[in-house]
Amino acid sequence: MIAHSPPGELAVLYYDSIAGGRRRNADYLHICDGGPSLAIAVADGEGDHADAAECAQITAQIAAAVASSTGNPVEALRAAKTYVDERNLPVPPGQEGASTATVVAINRYSGISLAWAGDTAVWGVTPSSDVEMLTVPSCPPWATPCNVSQSHGGLWPHSRTVAIERFVRLIVATSGLTAHLLPRDDDERLIALTDRLSKLAGIYQEGGYALAQLLWRAESSRDRGNATVAVIDLLDHYREGK
Repeated sequence: MIAHSPPGELAVLYYDSIAGGRRRNADYLHICDGGPSLAIAVADGEGDHADAAECAQITAQIAAAVASSTGNPVEALRAAKTYVDERNLPVPPGQEGASTATVVAINRYSGISLAWAGDTAVWGVTPSSDVEMLTVPSCPPWATPCNVSQSHGGLWPHSRTVAIERFVRLIVATSGLTAHLLPRDDDERLIALTDRLSKLAGIYQEGGYALAQLLWRAESSRDRGNATVAVIDLLDHYREGK
């Protein structure tokens, strides 16, 4: 586990990544705190090979840098797509890299801006420890490809902005965790999901412990894959409560 306190006293981040049952970890998380916004980009390479891992690394590094400097995660994913397309252009067939990705840009004044392509999910935890899903995990129908390399009909990437004061904690997780938690158009499963996350990573759990609980959930599943999880505690709420 890594704990990171960026400048500006905006948040504390706890994050880690596991290979699970795969021989290679093709997930990549990158944090950039050098601009007006704190940016976290999490990319999930598609496949268990070096090309997927390289694509995820390019995506996360470019997206986090652009989102931190501009505060615009949509432009961040578009910039990452440009680099991924250039990377894939000269490679032989079968060695193209693809990655899903989600970018979170946090700014004390403009709020929490999100952009995503694919199923790397973000949840917000409220001061009362309720959990709200902030991203739509996949594009309907479920077979529709949605990643940094393949845009599709409609808006791409997906995006939304929420007020920072609504949440005390954010949780970001790749499909290695979400595949075992996410609902598929089923309200009852959605309620069960949010209840489970509230117990595992609600505000009554310290951030590092919450991260360990979520990673344990991914590691103990039957079909263990790469899993990357970040728990982001938003500090303004904790200061206001003192």
